[in-house]
Amino acid sequence: VPVGYLVQNRKLVINEPQAEMVRYIMTRYLELGSVVELIDELAREGHRTEIKTSAAGNTSGGAPYSRGMMYSLLTNQIYRGLITHKDQTYPGEHEAIVSEELWDKVQTAIAQRAQGHSRRLKAKDPSLLAGILYDGDGRAMSPSHTLKGKVRYRYYSTRQALIDGSEAWRVSAHDLERLIFTRLSTFFGDRAIVAQHLRAHLHTAQQASATIDMATRFAEMARAGTSASRLNLIAKLVERIELGTDVLVIRTSTARLAAAFDLAADSSIDPRPIELSCPATKVWHGRQLRLVIPGPQSGTQIVYRDPKLLSLIREAHHARQLALANPDKTIFALARMSGRCRNRMTKYLAIASLAPDIVTAILEGRQPLGFSATQLLQADLPLSWCEQRRQLGFA
Repeated sequence: VPVGYLVQNRKLVINEPQAEMVRYIMTRYLELGSVVELIDELAREGHRTEIKTSAAGNTSGGAPYSRGMMYSLLTNQIYRGLITHKDQTYPGEHEAIVSEELWDKVQTAIAQRAQGHSRRLKAKDPSLLAGILYDGDGRAMSPSHTLKGKVRYRYYSTRQALIDGSEAWRVSAHDLERLIFTRLSTFFGDRAIVAQHLRAHLHTAQQASATIDMATRFAEMARAGTSASRLNLIAKLVERIELGTDVLVIRTSTARLAAAFDLAADSSIDPRPIELSCPATKVWHGRQLRLVIPGPQSGTQIVYRDPKLLSLIREAHHARQLALANPDKTIFALARMSGRCRNRMTKYLAIASLAPDIVTAILEGRQPLGFSATQLLQADLPLSWCEQRRQLGFA
């Protein structure tokens, strides 16, 4: 039974308290213009889905509204008095909850937002830091990409360098975004730090409790949210991100933080900015900038997934699958089948026998500093995994 209705004598009748909630949700969507912001607002206000009890006595509901549930509610024709059956719409016997005017406005808003917003989020991996990222010389960095076959590799590079011919900064978008959102997740996950920054805004225990709950949601959004929710978080919170020679800085402010948590502004609050930083070392490889940050244990860890290394691992495993599928073929015959030379096929089959933890490290971008596809191709790989780790620097 849709939210806002009850069943009496096998017919839908309006449940006015819940019907009013449906109207409120649609009205707020028109004002906010974002399903993500609407869900966050409803959660902050303590709204939950309707609790229902089945004929068997089982209960459901009482949970925060989800994105899918919200879109379903906003586009459900039942609320305008219609019934849909096999993609056809018919007049229902029940009363409408919303007016045609409100319904039309909501559908128009959804369509317009889908057309405009999808241009930025249509790609599988949209560039979430566009417009707020700057290199160590204070120059804006903009999204760019290269295509190798059908694979698209995203970067952020210095825009001004294209104009004046100066030295450009260029960094993998995937790795930088992962670093940024990991730092934001850590920040919001530390309730004491968040409360300290917002202490002047927190006047009641209820406000403090709501802030802690919201910080937990923001931490999860930064850690594993959708592109839309992450983009929304960045827009609310981040003023500027700067790549330095030894540190990466995310700049925000108490005012932005308070606004993100829906706390009233206070002109007497210290206006100093908030800086979230993490160590980063500038390392050049050709024309590409790599970020090196402290690893979880000791030493350093490259936060960089090398496209050439990834391609080499993929080709090696394709060669292995080909060999397993054709056990009666020689290496020369396998090379001819794949369009490769015999020496290259021999190298691929050796690389396909790398220790699993070495392969995992390469896929996650944790290879030793300076380790390259050329180095791996030229290595005389031993069969022993322990010797492989020692020889290649993974030990």
